[in-house]
Formats: sequence, C-alpha cells, structure tokens
Amino acid sequence: MIVMKKLFWIILFLVLIAVIYGTQDKEEEKVNEKIKIEKKIIKKSEPVEWYDEKKYAICYGEMTKAHKKRGYHDSNRVQSIKVKETVCKAFAKGDINDYEGKQ
Repeated sequence: MIVMKKLFWIILFLVLIAVIYGTQDKEEEKVNEKIKIEKKIIKKSEPVEWYDEKKYAICYGEMTKAHKKRGYHDSNRVQSIKVKETVCKAFAKGDINDYEGKQ
C-alpha cells in the first residue's frame, strides 16, 4: 500500500513536469512565430526616409507665417498643411533650396 502511494506521487510528479515542459514548448513556439512575423513585416516595410528635422521645423514655421500673412492658413487649412509638409520635407532632404517665406 505504501509503495502504491509513493508510485502514485512519482507518476503525478512526472506528469506535472511533462505538462510544464509541454506548455513551455508551446509558448516558445508562439514567441518564435511572432518573431518570424515581425521579421516579415520589417522586410516588407518601406525604407525609412532621412531628412534634417531641424531644417524641416524651421521651414514649417516660416511657411506657416507666410500662409497666415496671405490668409491661406485660415482659408484652406488642410491644403496649407499638405503643402507645408511636402515642401518642407523636400527642403529638409535637400531636394529644393527655396520655399515661400524663407528668410
């Protein structure tokens, strides 16, 4: 009888260990799958554009002043923002040398 109880506890302990290691393998597989997916996303994503953020900020501020001065900032704000973003990004990348309001 005592031998049966010891055998039962040993088997229960071994089953518990098997369950713990089995779930760890599944968790590890999930993590590895997430890493694979992230690597695919990174490979598919477009390369990051580089531009001088300081030049961009200065350009944006000066263009905003110019747009406010002539009323474009208030009359068509959405278009004003799009123009400023496009022009200032081109300026900050070095594609253009001049813009409205440049001092």
